[in-house]
Amino acid sequence: MSEIEKVPCGSSHDGEVVGTKTLTGSFDTEDELQDKAFELCDPVARATVDKLTDGRTYYSYVISPRLLTYELSGKDHVACALTLSNKQDGPKLTSPLPL
Repeated sequence: MSEIEKVPCGSSHDGEVVGTKTLTGSFDTEDELQDKAFELCDPVARATVDKLTDGRTYYSYVISPRLLTYELSGKDHVACALTLSNKQDGPKLTSPLPL
């Protein structure tokens, strides 16, 4: 993924970005980078879920650069998102998160 596609909140979409973070440091493996991205996003996702009022289950979803992209291109931003599904082709959001 090279960028996050913006879509209207009223149309069907996979997730809603609830925050962004910046990766720092060096990583030996793709897994280490992904672990750090999830670590950065976890507090943002939890804080947002705590504010939701509709009683549905939401899942944290992290969009981050690949290790090679991080190292060579300096792309270091991580998008922290919430979604209604923890699997491909699951339920979609059709409105903004009920904050």
